[in-house]
Amino acid sequence: MSDEIDFLGRFFTHEQPLGRIEAVEHISEQDRTLFRKYFHQSNRPYEQIKRQPTMIVGRRGAGKTDALLAHEFIPQLSGRYDPLIYFEAADAASLFQNILFKINEQIRLDRPKPMVENVAALWSRVFWTVIFQRLAASGADGSKDQKTLSEFIRSQRISLSERNPYQTAFEALMALLKQSEAQESSAKSLGFFSQVDRLADGPIGYLDAREAAARILKSRTQKGIILLDSFETLDVTNEESKLTISGLLRSVSRFHDEQIPVEVRCCIPAEAYFYVTEVSSNLLKDFERQTVLHWNAMEILQLCAKRYAAFIEIHYPAAQNELVARYDLTTRPGTLAFWQRLLPESVPNASPDLREETIPYLLRHTQLLPRHMILLLNRCFSQHLSQGGKITEPVADKLITTVVRNTEGQIADQIISAYKFIWPNARELVTAVFKELKHNVLGVGDLHRIFNRSGMRGLGNVYEFPDFLRMLTELGAVGRLIRKTEKYIVAAFEYSEPFRLLFNGDDDLCIHPCFTEMFRVISLGSIPSDYLPVYPLGANLSDPDRRPLFD
Repeated sequence: MSDEIDFLGRFFTHEQPLGRIEAVEHISEQDRTLFRKYFHQSNRPYEQIKRQPTMIVGRRGAGKTDALLAHEFIPQLSGRYDPLIYFEAADAASLFQNILFKINEQIRLDRPKPMVENVAALWSRVFWTVIFQRLAASGADGSKDQKTLSEFIRSQRISLSERNPYQTAFEALMALLKQSEAQESSAKSLGFFSQVDRLADGPIGYLDAREAAARILKSRTQKGIILLDSFETLDVTNEESKLTISGLLRSVSRFHDEQIPVEVRCCIPAEAYFYVTEVSSNLLKDFERQTVLHWNAMEILQLCAKRYAAFIEIHYPAAQNELVARYDLTTRPGTLAFWQRLLPESVPNASPDLREETIPYLLRHTQLLPRHMILLLNRCFSQHLSQGGKITEPVADKLITTVVRNTEGQIADQIISAYKFIWPNARELVTAVFKELKHNVLGVGDLHRIFNRSGMRGLGNVYEFPDFLRMLTELGAVGRLIRKTEKYIVAAFEYSEPFRLLFNGDDDLCIHPCFTEMFRVISLGSIPSDYLPVYPLGANLSDPDRRPLFD
């Protein structure tokens, strides 16, 4: 087994045949090989990435990190940027929160109160200082500009050997705060933020250093780039945080200028998207180059097919001709034929009188996120093989039903966890109310009455029923009934809509399948006589692609 096959074999395993659900978070040659193996390029999200957006908006599990790093892994874009500074999500939790806290605190103390442009200037200085440090540490070329950057970084008491950009950014911010504190009282009276560009602790000023860095970068054929991974814990609930985030957005948008040899790209969690856009002081300017990552059902099936085909190729090469080579996985017919070969045509529903087509059944238990489908299929194929099933045999129908029932709660937990910074008590609220519903379809008024009886007001940003309904809508726990057939119900959920999903008093609500059994809305022993499964809009392969509405 070659080194490459051995490496890929540790990613596509018998325990996780479609590979891990976590994205590649480093930039190495092995990671480039892995990325090209699992990242499917015949889809709308890939086309969006090629346009090099500044803001990448997506839910947890939509592939934001892959999109952020794609320029480094896609051959035609590789090597375009240097230095590449990656603020990894894995490092963000404590240091990024410390940076936010310090800026929030300074906003609260500063008089006069800073404007968005002032806060943006602070963020820009912090980003530029990280660039200075990386250029200065890259090795002296003997130029005057290189020496200028080294001297500036030393004057800020920032280590040239530090590789964590969050630490460098934090040190840059603390240096500025100390320099401000050391000023005469007359200078202090002007406020910290109004002096950000002028603060210095040595002969080299910030603007001088920025000009030196710009000359170095322009002398090359590459640009510098700063990548900010998703800030999953953005606080959008207090005024200081709103101004801090608004300034961050403005700073990022400012770097999109042909005259500036540095680009900044960041991931914005879609869970906070509407709240973040509300704090933006200039929505059109700040989000001018945004892209929203939305996958349709066929793209998710193609992505999963590419991954499972890689597993077969690595671990069962003798079966490759029969299971993979005969199907064109870049096409809709080829992808469907691939899955029809490996999965049963239908599976039993919780109701003994119902059977459902396998692929839509699996898709309706996701929120059209690749991570959810990979998790389900990983468990289906892993259990199939571990129980003695052959790689060439379809997975048993009852095994698929069992896997979905045992996994849907984990998917619901992942969804709730992604909204914890906005709805910290979502699980308690959903648990208390949903156990009283007794049906997966009910009126808005019925839900309102049950909520009133629950005694859960005032918990975790939920004070009245509209707050509770907004929470459920953002979680994707409830949607609006669109139509009913003899076999199923179709409902619209906010996660697949371009705008907020709003309800009228006479609307019927549908509970998402992932929340139905876990939160005791319906159990196997209490299925209503008129029960029909809920199909979120987009879970059926025949549903129209509504994503152009997001453009």
